[in-house]
Amino acid sequence: YADTKEELKNKIDNLAVDCHAQEYQQVRFEVEYDLEGFFDEFKELKTAEIAHVTGLDPTLVHQYALGEKTATAVQAQKIEDAVHNLGKRLQAVRLNG
Repeated sequence: YADTKEELKNKIDNLAVDCHAQEYQQVRFEVEYDLEGFFDEFKELKTAEIAHVTGLDPTLVHQYALGEKTATAVQAQKIEDAVHNLGKRLQAVRLNG
């Protein structure tokens, strides 16, 4: 058990060293979030704005973020798609100054 991704990674790194795992460098981790964990990790994202771009009810998205309600697979996919689209838009940003 770990409270953060970084703590979990450190525990796994230490375990690999302890076990002398030669192949450990080839292991790849994927992090999968529930919506509460996602919005906790990415506090910069406003639930109201995510609701707006997904067409979901803002109160409902806020309840997902608090862990008070559970999204359906379709609703979670809408949120995931919106976040991925935001990521693409952010990657295209060029700032001068």
